[in-house]
Amino acid sequence: CRTSLEQTMRIAELCQKGVILPTTKPLGFSNDFIASTKAHEFFDQVMHSLEEQSIHGYGIPYLTVMFSTGPIFLSLVYHHQGEA
Repeated sequence: CRTSLEQTMRIAELCQKGVILPTTKPLGFSNDFIASTKAHEFFDQVMHSLEEQSIHGYGIPYLTVMFSTGPIFLSLVYHHQGEA
């Protein structure tokens, strides 16, 4: 890393983003690294959405993880929050 985590979070706060999620290809966000300012509303929404998604099974374990706790899940929560 070329930038400390503290400096990265200060930049996120100054940009009024408050959440750091790496993007992934072809679209969406990765859950490899997640950081946010304290009590950010995005993670409040993530925690509430985890409960809703835990009851779904997608037939294939890979899809269940991707849609219930993985990158697709995070991307959907992010985009849904932007619409609210």
